[in-house]
Amino acid sequence: MIDALHLLLEASEGKHLDENHSESQTKVLLTDDEIAWNACVFLLAGYETTSTALAYVTHCLCLHPDIQDRAYKEIVDKIGAEDIALTYENISQLEYLELVIHESLRLYPPVPL
Repeated sequence: MIDALHLLLEASEGKHLDENHSESQTKVLLTDDEIAWNACVFLLAGYETTSTALAYVTHCLCLHPDIQDRAYKEIVDKIGAEDIALTYENISQLEYLELVIHESLRLYPPVPL
């Protein structure tokens, strides 16, 4: 699997340079500091948008307690009230909660266009 960090590391090694790259052209390779800063930007950008989205979902649920109750009942019915390990399979059963999240993202996009 290729991810952003993998591409950054390959760019630091010059693996993505044009094959017709002549000796007269200057090679621009990423330094270790540039790779670290790019990784930080990816991390912070992902964290900020996720935290903003979760804050707006919480805000919407507070404004609409009937929807909050329905989402809670879905969680209890499909996953249970006990402390169990959450897995992708049991989280993917929460269809109504997913609709709630999508609607709050529609109303309050974390990255406005």
